[in-house]
Amino acid sequence: MISRDEFKEICIEILKLLLDERFSNTRHVKEDFIYKELSHRDAKAVRFCLGYLREKGYVSGFDITAGGIDFLFSEEGGWK
Repeated sequence: MISRDEFKEICIEILKLLLDERFSNTRHVKEDFIYKELSHRDAKAVRFCLGYLREKGYVSGFDITAGGIDFLFSEEGGWK
């Protein structure tokens, strides 16, 4: 089980990756890119967070939604 803080950190890292130009230009499977970039994190935790972001509507497939951008730049998301 991951802590609430770690959960939030992973979600923010995923959203940042989805905004990264390297991600949008990648030719290989985008899910592999996410796991490679977050290899310092537990793969199950990353999978859980990605599922959460999709469920909340912040991510659609491997594209960040407007809601995801709003969350990322919100006080809760903490990336300003």
